Amino acid sequence: MTCRSVVCRSIQLSYGRAGVGYRAGWGGKSTLCGGYSRNASQCVLVRLCLGMEFWRDEFRLLRRVPRNPLFWLWGTAALMWAAAFGVFDNETNILHGYFVAVMALLLVAVSVVDLEKRLLPLVLVALIGAMGLIDKYFLGGLVDGVAAAAVAGGGLWGIGHGVKTYMKTKASLGFGDVLLLAALAPWVGLAGLAPMLFCVAVLGIIVLIYRRIMGVRQRMFAFGPVLALAAWVALLHGDMYWRIILG
Repeated sequence: MTCRSVVCRSIQLSYGRAGVGYRAGWGGKSTLCGGYSRNASQCVLVRLCLGMEFWRDEFRLLRRVPRNPLFWLWGTAALMWAAAFGVFDNETNILHGYFVAVMALLLVAVSVVDLEKRLLPLVLVALIGAMGLIDKYFLGGLVDGVAAAAVAGGGLWGIGHGVKTYMKTKASLGFGDVLLLAALAPWVGLAGLAPMLFCVAVLGIIVLIYRRIMGVRQRMFAFGPVLALAAWVALLHGDMYWRIILG
C-alpha cells in the first residue's frame, strides 16, 4: 500500500463521507486511493493531485461569494466591530490591523460558502492559516501560533476520531472543520484557545436549541460559521474571558 493510500484510508476511516470538501456530483468510485475511498473528493491528496479540477471546483464556490448580500452585511459588521474596539488604532503595528481586516473578510466568505454549500473552501482556509502565522511572526509569537494550531487541530481530530471509534457513530464533524480550527488557532494563540472553544460550545448549544425549536431534522449543519464567529470573539475579547475567570 502506497503512502498516499495510507493517508487516504486514515482520512476515510476517521471522517467517512464528512471528509474535506465533499463535492456531490463528482460521483463514481475512486481507484486513486487504492480503492478505499468511495468518492475521489473524499481524499485530500486526490483532490490536490487533480490539479485543475481542484482549482476549478474552488473557483465555482468562491465566485458566488460577492453576489451574496450576507457577505457585504457581515463583512461590514465585522470591520465596524473591530474598529469600535481599536484594532486599527495601533500605530506601532499598523500591519496587524490590515491583517485583521483581511481575516474578517475571509472568515465571512468561508461562512457564507459553508452556509450555502455545506463546504469549506480549502484555499481560503489555507490563506487564513498562513496569514495568522505571518501575523504572529511580525508580533514575535510564531512559536505560539504554531503550537496553538497543532494543539487545536490535533485535539479536535483526536476527539472526533475517538467519538467515532468508541461510540461507533457516523462522523458529524468534517475534516474541513478541523483544518479551519487549526487555521484559526494561530490568530488567538495558546492563551486564546480556551476563550475560543468556550465560544464554540456556547454558540453550538444555541444553534442546536434553535434547530430543535424550528424542528430541523437534518443531522449535518454548517459548523464553519460557528468556528469563525468564536475565533473572532476570542481574538477581540479573549482577555475579557481570562479577567472573569481569574477574577
